[in-house]
Amino acid sequence: MWGCRRPKNRHCSGRAISAEFLTQEGWSEGANGEILNSRGRKLFDIGFINAIKKTLAS
Repeated sequence: MWGCRRPKNRHCSGRAISAEFLTQEGWSEGANGEILNSRGRKLFDIGFINAIKKTLAS
């Protein structure tokens, strides 16, 4: 998945929420940290991106 072999790898988590990856998939970050598809439908819940960023910072 995204060129990562271990799902717990910090690099993979960061890549999953990167602007580059989101754009490549036609997704975007919502105002509350959710991930939206090109039609504005929620793919990942509110706070998803914020939670990943917080985890990566620790």
